[in-house]
Amino acid sequence: QWFMENASPFSPINPVCICTTRKRVDEWNAEALSEHSQNHDHITFNAEYDGVLTEDLPCAIKLTVGIGVRVMTVVNDKYYKNGNIGTVKAISDDKIIVKLDNGKTVTVRQKVFELENGTAYKQFPLVLAYAITVHKTQGSTFDNVIIICDTSPEALILPTAIFDFLQETDDFYFPPFTGTYLRIVRQ
Repeated sequence: QWFMENASPFSPINPVCICTTRKRVDEWNAEALSEHSQNHDHITFNAEYDGVLTEDLPCAIKLTVGIGVRVMTVVNDKYYKNGNIGTVKAISDDKIIVKLDNGKTVTVRQKVFELENGTAYKQFPLVLAYAITVHKTQGSTFDNVIIICDTSPEALILPTAIFDFLQETDDFYFPPFTGTYLRIVRQ
């Protein structure tokens, strides 16, 4: 009932989709990248590695980006932090320029990660950020979010997480309840 009373139509700018499973995040990001590719060129960077890959990689084996693609950093650096989200502004063979949502423009270069089994893994420390897991939202705030709920055990933390990552007045989309966007104003 509360959701229906607080629903209002609006179109968020650069919303982040919060999902409870990695599978749903991957699906959402793939769909968003596919839509973006209809009007923009993309380049794919393949990771380099010297051994056996483990299942838990710090970033994708193949990172496909283009100007305007939303990305998130996955490491701490002098100029950005793990979890910073932004938009790709320029690309070359050895760097990707990203304008972060906090207003800073940073240069992201490939990083060599040492995997648990000793394999050296080199890739840009970025992932697509049209969607992220609810786990990755911890400690973050967003202006606009879309929340995808499901029946996974992780979905149980969504009610608490919603108010943790929303700013004072924020917009989010909660498809399973209303099929429309909601505006939340905390009193």
